Amino acid sequence: MSGFMREVAVVEKLAVKSSCLTLLAMLAFLYSVASGFSQEPAFDVTISSSTSAITVGSRLLVDITIVNHLDQVLLFRSSRCGPAAAGVILRDNQGSQLQPLEYWRETPDKIPCMIGGGAGPHQNVQESIDLARWFDLSKPGEYSIQITKTISIAADTREARKSNVLEIKVVERNAE
Repeated sequence: MSGFMREVAVVEKLAVKSSCLTLLAMLAFLYSVASGFSQEPAFDVTISSSTSAITVGSRLLVDITIVNHLDQVLLFRSSRCGPAAAGVILRDNQGSQLQPLEYWRETPDKIPCMIGGGAGPHQNVQESIDLARWFDLSKPGEYSIQITKTISIAADTREARKSNVLEIKVVERNAE
């Protein structure tokens, strides 16, 4: 075999090895991406209410449940600190977002609230809030509520999750 033919054979072997290494690297990358998508979230947040309808002027109590899926403590700002801390989005039946009452429109840092919360490893935590304290619900109609909760997992890691959507109806008081 001539020297030229030996060089061609070596180049062909290197090309095959290079292709195999490239394919292996691509498979490793795809596996890391796919495994990242299948990981369970750090926590879940759900909201519920004991009622689906209230009368104008009544309290609207909503329970927020945070489920910690991790082996470590999660820290969060208490939902009782106001609508911004709770991450409340309240919409009317037209889809327009309602603004909080004037006192609660201030930036969250100006409202005196140093209350925090935490969920231990694999623990559920529940908070109750009264949305009638934060929003003007004097207009009868249908409303949807959703919470976005932001959790500190580590000093430099935060994760946000949206809750389910809760539908509530506000009805007129009966004239007596």
